[in-house]
Amino acid sequence: PPGEAEYSEGTPEEPIILDGALPYVGYVELSEVSCYKVNVTPNTYYSITLTGITGDPDLDVFALGFPGAVENDGWLGDSYNYGTTPEEVIVMTDQTVLYIAVRGFEMDTTYTIDVVEQAASGTSEGSEASPVELTMGVIHGGSIAAYDYSVYSIPVTMGSFYTITADTFNPDINLVNIDVYQ
Repeated sequence: PPGEAEYSEGTPEEPIILDGALPYVGYVELSEVSCYKVNVTPNTYYSITLTGITGDPDLDVFALGFPGAVENDGWLGDSYNYGTTPEEVIVMTDQTVLYIAVRGFEMDTTYTIDVVEQAASGTSEGSEASPVELTMGVIHGGSIAAYDYSVYSIPVTMGSFYTITADTFNPDINLVNIDVYQ
């Protein structure tokens, strides 16, 4: 973690500020960490990328500060690809700052770091006010756009067990506002 490391660029107490400097060409030495900070709009998706990699860095993104510098760092995501494969983390936070740590994994490396807002058009299908009504036992061929979500309603019976699946790569299924009527 950054709190226990040597530093190449920036430190947890004085990170490199990326506002107005993106994309930014950075570097990190083997077994060291480079620390960056960027102001963001709350509740907005951002893509944090490392491209043009010459070595093997790893990427961590935090919402509240760097590990070791604050008690709760608000970890948001990481990318640990091997070698010169680009790194990317897509995050959303209710905070106004992202803290980015780049670690030198197997060798010294340079890279281009960028933080780009990702536009979301809202929900792909249904809404909280008007969810798509699903029928038990009937497959629904829904779709979802990147950075969006769909809202569904499924009638259930108390005391019964159900399996909910999504036939897609790495879906997030959140069960919210669960009401059971007899």
